[in-house]
Amino acid sequence: MAYLLVGVGLIMVAWTMLPPGLSTKVSLIGQGKPVIAIFYSSHDSISVNLKDGFKQLREEYLETVEFVKINVRSPNGINFNQHTPIKAGMALYFNGAGEQIYILHAPQEVAAISESIKHNFDI
Repeated sequence: MAYLLVGVGLIMVAWTMLPPGLSTKVSLIGQGKPVIAIFYSSHDSISVNLKDGFKQLREEYLETVEFVKINVRSPNGINFNQHTPIKAGMALYFNGAGEQIYILHAPQEVAAISESIKHNFDI
């Protein structure tokens, strides 16, 4: 029993040391910091790969850009689609004022995603 508790404790410590994932807070758009909203569906592997590509880059650009993942089938995705046409496998880039400045479509390699961030946010 003691080994089980120690094992569970180690797993919990390891879990808290993982880098944070992508935010789901759509309200970050237009709050002063640029935002990339990544639209995906868990049933679409191409869009999940795009989301995972942004997740790999999150730490590198954390000081400059917020990353928000939005499942197109979630309430956030449905609400977003009412005023801006979206689909799984696209990422919308917003400046700090909340104005859309770029659309990236999947599939994309991580290096291409990184270049698009640098180019669109003058990094």
